[in-house]
Parts: sequence; C-alpha cells; structure tokens
Amino acid sequence: MIRLFHGRGLLTKDGNTLYKYGNVDYIDNCYASYFSTMVLDRVINVMKIPLPMGYAYRMSRLNLTRGLMRLAIDQHVVEMLQDIGSTRRTVEMYLIPPVVPQYLP
Repeated sequence: MIRLFHGRGLLTKDGNTLYKYGNVDYIDNCYASYFSTMVLDRVINVMKIPLPMGYAYRMSRLNLTRGLMRLAIDQHVVEMLQDIGSTRRTVEMYLIPPVVPQYLP
C-alpha cells in the first residue's frame, strides 16, 4: 500500500522537513514487479493531479529531513523496493511539484 501525500504540504521549519496542510490518499494493490515511474504517472493522471510532478519516498527508519529520496528514474524505484524489503506494508510517498524558476527583469 502507498500512503500518498500531495498538495502544498512539504515545508522546512528550523532545519526540519515537515508535511502539513496537504492531502493524503491511499493506493492499494501495488505490486513490486509492475511498479515504475510510468505507473505512478498513470495513477496521478487518474487522480486528476496535473503533471509533471516529482516523486519521493521516505526511507525506512528515517525522518523526512534525512530520509526523503527522489524517484526520478526506474533505478530509483528498484532502490526503493530494496530499501522497503518484503516486510514493510505501507510506503510513504510524496508528490513534489516542479520548481518554477523566477526570472528577474
């Protein structure tokens, strides 16, 4: 199962990363053998969340400040699956909107 945090929730306060004021949804029936960033894109599309969107997950036994890892390519997904192993039932994933550069005149 994926606990998916999305919306405007990630923030840094006093050097610690926190999640507040966003939304949380649960995604069931996730199979490691079929899991990829493309599958995540499809799920986000079904949820009607505008793409592009970045993905991250919280590593086992770490907090958001030290354990938030980006999922940009399928190799990162493989590393996530190795980290969580076969015993962890719920993975915390976060949607991260792209950074829009601000240009000075």
